[in-house]
Amino acid sequence: MDNIKQFFAYVLLIGSVMWGLKAFEVLDITFPFIFSFLFILIGLATVVVVFGKHDVPAIIIGTTMFLVGILIYLNQNFDSVPWATLLLPTAMFMIGINLIVLFLDNPKVPAFLLVSSVFVGFPFFFLSIEGSMTMISLLEAIVSMAEKYWLIIFLAAISVILLLLQNKNPKKEEDDLLN
Repeated sequence: MDNIKQFFAYVLLIGSVMWGLKAFEVLDITFPFIFSFLFILIGLATVVVVFGKHDVPAIIIGTTMFLVGILIYLNQNFDSVPWATLLLPTAMFMIGINLIVLFLDNPKVPAFLLVSSVFVGFPFFFLSIEGSMTMISLLEAIVSMAEKYWLIIFLAAISVILLLLQNKNPKKEEDDLLN
């Protein structure tokens, strides 16, 4: 229970810092961006905390929250294709990424990886046939986002590191020292 309270305190702190940076015009960000970033952070932190514990519901929820945050960000910044036409490819992509993360969490189930290749491959095939996305345009968008939001990416990395350091089990380290 204490971990959950601390986690929400971190999220509230980061949200407040972002809001403050927006208020003082240090960063040119919008409220949907702040929400997308918090979804990304919460999802990423959830997956990092439960990774290796084979907690399938938590991994699916965390991965989906992360991907919803990415989707909110993309919806705010790219208007190349009407979103109604992207519902099926987006849902398939999210299912595929969830299956990849489940495979990485439990590599003893290779079916996750096999099925995910279909779910991840279809959206790229769909968008490339439609002509709205190429690999170059995708890489350009990623680089542009990293250049614009480097400070927020840095804050997210620090948050994940703090969560990882906090989740180290001191009792296990004590037992290792005694042996």
